[in-house]
Amino acid sequence: MELLPKSASDGDILDLIRRWVELLAGGRYAEALQLLDARSHWTPELLERVIRNYGSPDPTADGSTYRVTSLATATDDLRPRHEIERYSSGRASVLFDLPLNGRWSDLTACFDVEEGPTGLRLVLDDVHVL
Repeated sequence: MELLPKSASDGDILDLIRRWVELLAGGRYAEALQLLDARSHWTPELLERVIRNYGSPDPTADGSTYRVTSLATATDDLRPRHEIERYSSGRASVLFDLPLNGRWSDLTACFDVEEGPTGLRLVLDDVHVL
């Protein structure tokens, strides 16, 4: 797990998530999850399956499949949601729309940012359509 300093800016948090997305784009699900807090219920296989099926562990009705692609190559008129909400407790939540099959999507990774004794840790809460 990669810890951020307690003084991490929103940009620092988003940069870590962008690194996470690029690992997913490379099919490196296990490495991507290693950046996050290990308490999460996510496994590399579950994460890959939920992304492939556009937010569900079950296949899509029409058989379509999806994969995360590089942030740099995502195109579309959609403006992706990359939002952080900070709370007075030191915690934060992040919504980060994912690029799928070369286009921005409404499949959103939802993270919690938690403060520990040595820094901030990122926890993947969910991946679903918002």
